Amino acid sequence: MALLKIEDIIAKKEELRAQAGEQKCLVYCEKLGGEFEAHSLSKGDLADVRSKMKDSYLEGIKYLIYMSIDDLRSPQLLEAYECKTNSVKIVGRLFPKENEVGAIGEILMDLNGLGQLKPGEIYRKEIEDLKN
Repeated sequence: MALLKIEDIIAKKEELRAQAGEQKCLVYCEKLGGEFEAHSLSKGDLADVRSKMKDSYLEGIKYLIYMSIDDLRSPQLLEAYECKTNSVKIVGRLFPKENEVGAIGEILMDLNGLGQLKPGEIYRKEIEDLKN
């Protein structure tokens, strides 16, 4: 790898700006027979998710799912699943198994930049390595 130059960093400006904006993905659910559209959250919403995760990791993940998939906040859906008074409960009703919640949560954490980095994405190089 080459040492970055200011020009290289400037050339990546638009690409980095796009990555910082709202990200979207589809989350496929076999048992429901389709996909949900999910989006990344604002910094404020992510702070709320982190706060809930401190109290209960599982409840924080459910809140992440609830906030990331707009369809889950549909009044019709909440009424049909009897979740109007505690709307986050819809996540548990649709995905009663903890591994389902975990799998969706992992996808959404990656979407929000909270997941693990892939090996080799960012790492430390010793100065001696740079000289060679």
